[in-house]
Amino acid sequence: MKISWLDLAQQVIGKAVVDHCQLSGGCVGQVYRLEFEADRIYVAKVAHENDFEGLKTEGRTLVYLEENSPIPVPKVFYNDQGLLLLEFIYSDSIKNQELQRDCARHFSALHQCNSDRYGFGFDTVIGGIRQVNSWCDSWVDFFVENRIKNIARLARNAGQLTFQDCARIDKLCSQLDQFLEEPLRPALLHGDAWGGNILSYKGRLNSVIDPSCYYGHPEVELAFTTMFHTFDKNFFEEYVRSS
Repeated sequence: MKISWLDLAQQVIGKAVVDHCQLSGGCVGQVYRLEFEADRIYVAKVAHENDFEGLKTEGRTLVYLEENSPIPVPKVFYNDQGLLLLEFIYSDSIKNQELQRDCARHFSALHQCNSDRYGFGFDTVIGGIRQVNSWCDSWVDFFVENRIKNIARLARNAGQLTFQDCARIDKLCSQLDQFLEEPLRPALLHGDAWGGNILSYKGRLNSVIDPSCYYGHPEVELAFTTMFHTFDKNFFEEYVRSS
């Protein structure tokens, strides 16, 4: 008989759940707040049926950040059988100037974690989409093959791009080295730094969640935050000072 995710969580922690509620978010699974006996609180992410790999990848990426970077992440207690059990991180969601600057210092420190190549040890997920991270010696090659062309293929297969669209994209890719410069070195990126993945408390970064890591160009991370209005000028001013 298959054990339920709730029973599995109780086995892992060794305590009984006294209350639980569903939280928002979770492209690769449902998210729950679990309160155990003795007021111990955790977060459980439960994979969608027959889609365990994306959730397991998320847990592996959090462990990688914990072991290889200074940026705070929730501790992973369990990551198997479609259950990712995490430390509960409190957030007051107040994004004032003090927080903006603290986030800048943390992301600057993250981007100072370097590799000798662009890519990652395994593919990650972003918004439920598989993110290819094959290693490349050149940033432009990585960006062309693993980002632009890969997403174009997915969009073409989904009927969102025509053959002519893809031909135009291929033409752009063949000329991209005229417009993009190689960074000084590959930087470790969070990869999905929108506001919902930034947990803060009293003007300090408490944790980042849902990473889509790889070693790439740090300007991609900065550009990504502008798309979602994650940070303001206070962040960018402090980032420049810290880098």
